[in-house]
Amino acid sequence: MKYCILLLLALVLPACSVYSPDAGHEVVLVEKPWFFGHGGVDPDPVKPGRTFAALTTEGVDVYMQPMKAETEMQDTMTSDGVPISFHAIMVLQVTDSVSLIKNFGSQWYKKQSGGAVQDDGPAGGKKARHERDGDQHDGAGRDR
Repeated sequence: MKYCILLLLALVLPACSVYSPDAGHEVVLVEKPWFFGHGGVDPDPVKPGRTFAALTTEGVDVYMQPMKAETEMQDTMTSDGVPISFHAIMVLQVTDSVSLIKNFGSQWYKKQSGGAVQDDGPAGGKKARHERDGDQHDGAGRDR
């Protein structure tokens, strides 16, 4: 009996995928069956913890904490012909990971922002940089 249970575990466990997202992350399961059933995005995301899925199921890790996207537009012309420089910062936070992956796919941040989304950690991380007359200064006004 003991050997039967070990044999059963040895056959079943390699046929499973294990997902265990960390705090601040969710994993959206995309089912891709080979023989029977239907595929698609599982409506319930995997919260921090551990779950087992079929070997053909793909897990997409979604960062649920705020992310910052920056863009710099140099010498943008206004309607009266004056060139201006523009620096824009967006802070994004995912609220529904399942609909995000279902509607936009696993590479949503590259498609929507041109790959400009970066994670600065829980405190906002990096200081803003400003360019004045060719010199670089950090957010506190000190030269770099």
